[in-house]
Amino acid sequence: MHFLLKQDITKSALEQEKDSGNSTTRKYEGTVEVEFEKLVMPTKDYMVRPLNEEHIYNLEIKLLAAGNGILSSMITVMRQAEDKFMVIDGNHRFQAMANIKKSKHPDWFKTVTAVVYVDMTPGHAVTLGVGLNLDTQTSLCMTDYEIVESIRKIFKENASMDETEVNKLFRATTVGSN
Repeated sequence: MHFLLKQDITKSALEQEKDSGNSTTRKYEGTVEVEFEKLVMPTKDYMVRPLNEEHIYNLEIKLLAAGNGILSSMITVMRQAEDKFMVIDGNHRFQAMANIKKSKHPDWFKTVTAVVYVDMTPGHAVTLGVGLNLDTQTSLCMTDYEIVESIRKIFKENASMDETEVNKLFRATTVGSN
């Protein structure tokens, strides 16, 4: 069920981007299976928030209990090269899988279903990540501080943005916006 929910959120965000004329739509490549070994953690400027070790541990327990580490929702990545994909959304799940793969089950997680984007700026990536992280049914709830820090990153990159442009960005990445 989480898989369908995350997939629906991604489709909804893309449909809203097309309607709003947001440039992120042109950066969308599709949904594909990505080899786990080709995934990398984002650099600090592309991260929505720092990793939460307790949440990673809880995800590891859930993945181990599911057997064979079946992941119930997609991650969002940015293609950096043919053999390298930076995780934009799903960093906690990615780290939990990496921990399990390293310490207990190296044969698990051959591939991961991922929504792939290209050529995203840090501002685009953080905007998309915030929108996807606001889905608290499948993500660790963001604190007010984390949301404010993410918005600061977006404004730092786009200092000339006015309120209308900011609303357009968030409408393109959140569900239920009008």
